[in-house]
This record gives sequence, C-alpha cells and structure tokens, in this order.
Amino acid sequence: MMSAEWAQGPFQEEDFRLIAKLVFDFVRLPLDYRLWTVGGDWERIDEHAFAPIDQAVRWGIRCGIHVCVNPPAEPRDLFADALSYGREPCLELLPLRVAQATRGYHPMSLTHYRADWVEGSDAWPVPAWPPLPVSAHLYGPGQPELASALVVEGPFARLRVRADGKVILDRAFRPGPGKGEWMTFTEMGFLAPGAAREKVLAPGDTEWGTRQGMIRVDLASDTAPFTPAGAGPGAGAESGAQAPWQSAIKPFQELERRGAGIMVGDFGVLDSNRAEVAYKPWEGHLLDREMLELLQRF
Repeated sequence: MMSAEWAQGPFQEEDFRLIAKLVFDFVRLPLDYRLWTVGGDWERIDEHAFAPIDQAVRWGIRCGIHVCVNPPAEPRDLFADALSYGREPCLELLPLRVAQATRGYHPMSLTHYRADWVEGSDAWPVPAWPPLPVSAHLYGPGQPELASALVVEGPFARLRVRADGKVILDRAFRPGPGKGEWMTFTEMGFLAPGAAREKVLAPGDTEWGTRQGMIRVDLASDTAPFTPAGAGPGAGAESGAQAPWQSAIKPFQELERRGAGIMVGDFGVLDSNRAEVAYKPWEGHLLDREMLELLQRF
C-alpha cells in the first residue's frame, strides 16, 4: 500500500513474524492516501480500504512491534521530515517532542541510482559495493572548506577524465606544483605504459561535499584494478564493505545520545542478492548476518 502506481498489495503477517524474530520492535507503514479514496476524490473515503492497515496494527500488537502509521493515525502524533532528503536529523526539534521521519541514505549514488525524482541520477555510474572512496567532484582552490586530494597509488602513463560522455581532460600524468580548478567527472581512464586499453574508474559517491579518499591502482589486474588504499585527507577511519552504513548511522547516534528513540531499518538483511556477501540460510531466506549484527549494534 505504499504507492498507487507500483505497490498496492497488502502487508504480510509473515513479515511481522520475521521482524520480531530478528529482535526488531518497530515498523513504519508508508501509505498512499489515494488508495483509500473513491474515484481519486480525496474528499470521498472508502473506509473498507483501511482494513489491511487495521490488520497490520493487530499483527504488530501480537508480535510486540510498535507500528507507525504514516501518515499519522492520531492528531497527537506529529512527524517532521529531516534535512537533506531526510538524512540529517534536525536537533532543534528535540525540545518540541516532534518525531522525525529520517532515512540513512548513504551513499545516495547507490540508494537512489536512476531514481526518477532525483535530478541527474540517470547519469550516475552503475553502483558497485563496497563503493570506492572516490567522490565525483574534484574540488579546487575555490572550495577551500572541501579541499581534499584524490590520492592514487600505482604506475600509469596517461589520465583521461570524462564528464557527461565527453573527455574533459586527457594528458600524461606528471605530478607537480600548482593550483587547479574543480571539476565533476563520471569516469577516469587509466592507461598503463604500453597498454592499448585503459582501465576505467567510476566515482563511488556523487554527492557534493564528500571528501576524496585514497585508492590503489593495479592495472595488471582484470578483476580489481582499483581498491581502497586507506584514509585520505578528511576521510573517516571506517573501512570495509560496511563502512558506508556506519557513516550513515553516525548522525542518528547524536539523537540517541540526547534521549531520542531511533528506528533502524534496512532493505538488505534478507535476500539482497549481493555478490560480496556470505549469506546464511534462515527461515527459508538468505540472511546477511554481518549487516544484521551491524544494525543491531546501532
């Protein structure tokens, strides 16, 4: 019942049972009000359409799960959206006792790849996991607060930088002094000495303000020519496949420290079909236990 266009089906009792068994105790029911209107007229309500919602609430009570009906079910329940697509909690709302509908989208180049409501996402590179610590933005002296170098270790003879399908930089790479402009790129091609074909690097993060990290280049490798090589200037200490999720959770830890309850959710604990995950059979599904334990920790 999330959308009149693509998700009109009812909630499933089995989902509530599995959520409780995974030791979670909160669910949010995103609802599209058009599904309970008559003929698309929002002033005419079909009360029979509320039956699946009532049933979901009863399942929640039976399983010991708090059910958040969104939009709110009662006038006293006030919800406010958070900042930056809901990713940044607004701490100023805490004294007002207003609940915040927040989402830990990170990186958005993964969670919103080709999302039709995010401008430019159709041109983002195909996401890979874990994403490399490479921002799509190369900041110059005009953005001193974001200044961070993309550090590349490894021999190569030529660098080609592309943006929107066009080559914007093509030259032999000889490091030296001087200042440069900022640019946004979609691909970097690295050409080994004597090689006929280049290896292509796509950014792991397309958001403005993300600082650059450090990568290692091995152009002799066909399977992993680019790998993280440690933290670059301004980068965090997290590493590994779960590092982006840890970064996404950090802003909400401050809410918890100030006494606010936190709902932690994820789309990928069961049957997420990620090549790098060692799944475990569980209740007829494939369980990403590493991700589950990460969510339970936070």
